[in-house]
Amino acid sequence: MVLSALPGVGERLAQKMTDHFGSEDAVIKSLKSGDIGQIAEIEGVSPKRALAMARSIAGDNGQFLATKEAEKLHQKLIDQITQFVASPATKGRLQLLTPVQQPETRREKISTAMDFLSKHNTLELELNSKLSQITATKNTAQRYRRVVVSKTPIDHLKRFCRVLTPGEGETWKDYTVFDQVTWVGPGAPSEVPEGWIVLGNNPQTEVIVPEMTLDWFRKNRKTLEAIADMVQIIINQESNHEFILNFSESLTGLKELPDLLQTLYDEGNTEKAEQVKDELWSFVKSLESGVNVEVEKTMNDAKMALSGAELLDALADGTGFQRKLKEATGHVIDNAMQQAVNKLGEFMEGSGVKNPPVIFTSDWPAKIDRQVIDKIDSGLEKRINAQKNDYVHTMARKLGPLKQSCEDAVRSLIISCCS
Repeated sequence: MVLSALPGVGERLAQKMTDHFGSEDAVIKSLKSGDIGQIAEIEGVSPKRALAMARSIAGDNGQFLATKEAEKLHQKLIDQITQFVASPATKGRLQLLTPVQQPETRREKISTAMDFLSKHNTLELELNSKLSQITATKNTAQRYRRVVVSKTPIDHLKRFCRVLTPGEGETWKDYTVFDQVTWVGPGAPSEVPEGWIVLGNNPQTEVIVPEMTLDWFRKNRKTLEAIADMVQIIINQESNHEFILNFSESLTGLKELPDLLQTLYDEGNTEKAEQVKDELWSFVKSLESGVNVEVEKTMNDAKMALSGAELLDALADGTGFQRKLKEATGHVIDNAMQQAVNKLGEFMEGSGVKNPPVIFTSDWPAKIDRQVIDKIDSGLEKRINAQKNDYVHTMARKLGPLKQSCEDAVRSLIISCCS
């Protein structure tokens, strides 16, 4: 383990750090970027110890801070430089600043940037605004309902979800008791059950538990939106100036990020089905009431048109009179019910669930058929779950490959602002 080779880091602490970040490589990258705060979140690692490890990774032997006077001077310089830093994440990394070994290269790079930005004041303001929103990315720590089934061990995911290995004689059917499953490798069902994801051997981690991937992009939304905006700004620049080329290197591989983030933060395509499901019962009850009001009005009009003799007959045979009244207004009842069905169809349009031809029982006054509406409600629930599952998988498949590029961009921008 490379981590255990660092001064003051034993095997146990190295394992703690690896578990916290997910891999040793992620720990090294975090140390190199100088994310002291996130490193200090690990139990047993103080901010001072995190700083010492970050300096060690950066190749600093500490000789330039060999005296208290040197430490005071270094801190004074840091405090002065901090006033001009755009990104808050860069302020934390300033503690890693050490004397530059080859200042000429650094001066040339700074001069190039100053030369270009002095002629493009608006661009400078835009970039500074976006850089001020950059913070070190944070990983999600929650557990997910998804169950991962794989014959090959995937131990690093056990912190986030259940990871199961099929036993002797077990098939995919033994796991249908779970509603969210990712099946990895051979033995998968030919027809994928609802809520399942089927992957081949050695898939990317980002698509195995897609919910975790999308949560990472949501958790770091402010930073990622700033990066996406900078990608768009650089794309719109019709210039081959060295500063633009250098800046664009930090954003390599992120051309698709702006559109994908917009799709993600719009929360997918389940909104209509969810709206219909939430309002379904109140809507159909209003239809029921509307039909009864309309028919009752028609019946009252029919009663007013009766002659004196017909009224006497009605008093003598109330049941027969109601039957005749219903027969006389039957066409109104049929029309009112059909209009209600049509209104429900319009209400459900775009939800992905078909509108039934009949929604009322045969009783009078008109009553909504609960079994029919329950069936619609159940269909909407299944549709929402299917849409979310498909959406989550699709978005994770598209955004997953960009996750590492996003992390690299954040580190690069933080380091560049501090260089």
